[in-house]
Amino acid sequence: MAAAGIAAFWFLPPGVATASQSFAVDLTTDGVSQFNVAHTARGLRLGPQLAATATEGEERQGFYVTTAIGTRSLANRIRPIMTAETPPGADVLLELRGQTRSARWTEWREARQGSDEVVLPASSTQLQARITLTQRGAGQGPEVYGLRLLVVDPARGQPEAEPAPKPLTTRVFATRIGQIGDKTANGHTIGSADRFVALPSRRALNANTTERAYEVKICYATRCVVAPIWDVGPWNIRDDYWNAAATRDMWPDLPQGKPQAQAAYLDGYNTGRDDRSRKVRNPAGIDLADELFWQDLGMTTNDWVNVTYLWTDVEALL
Repeated sequence: MAAAGIAAFWFLPPGVATASQSFAVDLTTDGVSQFNVAHTARGLRLGPQLAATATEGEERQGFYVTTAIGTRSLANRIRPIMTAETPPGADVLLELRGQTRSARWTEWREARQGSDEVVLPASSTQLQARITLTQRGAGQGPEVYGLRLLVVDPARGQPEAEPAPKPLTTRVFATRIGQIGDKTANGHTIGSADRFVALPSRRALNANTTERAYEVKICYATRCVVAPIWDVGPWNIRDDYWNAAATRDMWPDLPQGKPQAQAAYLDGYNTGRDDRSRKVRNPAGIDLADELFWQDLGMTTNDWVNVTYLWTDVEALL
């Protein structure tokens, strides 16, 4: 997140490592996916949706996903340099991912201020960035003026630890999303005939509604269905519980495959609260859209399901 005022993300001090390649991202043109953002001569700003009626405590958000950027060699360590203006109540979130030689996208990884660089889960031949702009309360919101991605000398770094060699399957509690008419985290307006899921981390959020980079297989009783991830939740928003402790964004002391909400609700973990200090009211680790819930799986109430996280097949990434 950027601090109030003019803020620059400098993730690697000059001279610490060599940038073998450098790519300037054009923010003045459309990306492969975007919602509630506007292009200016200088870059990217939050769009007008709800701007005139926003009041204290209300939040409006937009996002922008860049086109894929090809690299000249395999890369997994990226130094992003982003300049953004963030007035009071504004935030900017930057995430990166890579496409491997097998044409599979890695999970997204957040670029955090104070960190030296972003380390992707696997060496990649293409890079992509997702910028999320947020404004709480009235105001114009944040604006991003520039983004440059520097590939750090690949010979000096190794990819972070990978999850299990086969897709992980866990048994988790599933709830129905509902919320007809609301927006998902990738810009879709929720309808009653939707077939998608929400997981409590942005790391496996598809860039748009046509992408199938991140899918799950859900089985309930005798029925199974495959669906894409279009939203973030339930409860937590940084709980990639399908990852091993070495790469899990939060709660690394929990067993791989166990959602934090489940531990909070059933075991009193974190005093029964989620990552935003809310009291957890059920052990849900996945949310299901209505058509998926009622028709495809034949569920009549929230219940336990078996979920396979299909993109965690590491062998397919290599």
